[in-house]
Amino acid sequence: MRNPYIAPPAPLAWHQSVRLRRQQHRGQPLPSCFEAPPSG
Repeated sequence: MRNPYIAPPAPLAWHQSVRLRRQQHRGQPLPSCFEAPPSG
């Protein structure tokens, strides 16, 4: 039996992590690496 749980795609998880970081850092400038997804 395969695991019924399906992990979310990487872009979705990355976007969620970015939103959490933005909520934690209110009004603070974030590094460019967090503003755009990693290329490749």
